[in-house]
Amino acid sequence: MPQTQGAKVGYLFPGQGAQAVGMGKQLYDESPAAREVFHQVDMALERSLSTILFDGPEDDLRQTINAQPGIMAVSLACIKTMEERLGDDMPQPVVTAGHSLGEYTALAVSGVLDIGDTAKLVQRRGELMQVACDENPGTMAAIIGLDEMTLEEIAVETGTYVSNINTAEQIVISGDIMGVARACDLATARGAKKAVPLRVGGAFHSGLMEPARAGLIEAINSVKFHDPQIPIVGNCSAQPLTTAEEVQRELISQICSCVQWKRTVDYMVDSGVNDFIEIGPGRALSGMVKRISRRSQITSVGDLESILSLADTVEHIATEVLDVRLAETAISKWDEAFARAMLDGIFANAAEIDKIIAEFAPGWPIGQMAVVDRNILRMAIYEIMVSEDTPPRVAVNEAVELAKAFGGDSAPRFINGVLGSVMAAASRIHTEQLETLTN
Repeated sequence: MPQTQGAKVGYLFPGQGAQAVGMGKQLYDESPAAREVFHQVDMALERSLSTILFDGPEDDLRQTINAQPGIMAVSLACIKTMEERLGDDMPQPVVTAGHSLGEYTALAVSGVLDIGDTAKLVQRRGELMQVACDENPGTMAAIIGLDEMTLEEIAVETGTYVSNINTAEQIVISGDIMGVARACDLATARGAKKAVPLRVGGAFHSGLMEPARAGLIEAINSVKFHDPQIPIVGNCSAQPLTTAEEVQRELISQICSCVQWKRTVDYMVDSGVNDFIEIGPGRALSGMVKRISRRSQITSVGDLESILSLADTVEHIATEVLDVRLAETAISKWDEAFARAMLDGIFANAAEIDKIIAEFAPGWPIGQMAVVDRNILRMAIYEIMVSEDTPPRVAVNEAVELAKAFGGDSAPRFINGVLGSVMAAASRIHTEQLETLTN
């Protein structure tokens, strides 16, 4: 999903239930930034959570104490990998939100907590919820196709709770096992399309979680919270949380209160968000957003393949960006033609140009390179090898200046080194590789 001109982006983070053995393993193997996230989480928890994520067994991963920090870790690994791959093209959010557990992931992304403190708080939350589940055994069920008001009436009749309003057509109830079973029967009798029992370990977001509240308050008070750098739309209030105190109150309320997910997404859409990115394992939130707001764009990013696909999509809007920039800037017809010809030539020869980059930057696989560095190299190599309008040394100098302006601290040296090697081997490359390159 490209961040189109004038788009407002919202990040969404999934909750428990999205876990699967092996999640995050490819990110760990291929991305230094993701690997650092998993190391920080393991260090904070003083155990190898990553081993359970990557290798299982599934029964261990399903346990709340592992699933919750695990999903958080994978979501954060995804976002760090996105930053690593996309560079300056990373779509920047104006607001974030997370479904239940995902709200804690949003804390780390918004700068409220660091990764280590977030991991410890999530693990403690999972421990406390498990204690509450043991004290008050319960379950949950998704009711499809019945309105909120009718379900509220059924909840009163059965002693259950409306615990997640995911969409207008999908509402989740929680309670003790007998109460939920009776509520499912009543919902079906009153017109629900389906009543689907959920495979969960307890009655989350209900009064049955009350035994966890005191311990969670203690855990929250033991950590230093900061004001969010990016507003977080709260699960309970469906309003933006902009101070540390508001975030703390939200987290305490959330454990026993209904997740107002539909209202959360509605608020974001009404505030102008039109592009959503679901970051983390699974695609459940993408499906919900499509049902809540059909006009919104939603992209799910949960593994390396989807991140690289997002990077490619961002690159594909280059011609659109060029059109906008040319409309904004007065340049000669010759310069405009040169810019368009270069862009067309780079796209036409991208595969061969990338082979050259791979040869002369072997320590940085093309998929792991910052987008800005990769595109500077593509432009310069195209000019050096194909274009007859620019002397090679001028192309290198221009590339280094671009790296200084738009790349990271090490980008100019990296760009200069790669292009210097390319120039030294230019004659060989011309005879071996560039027969397929065309203007």
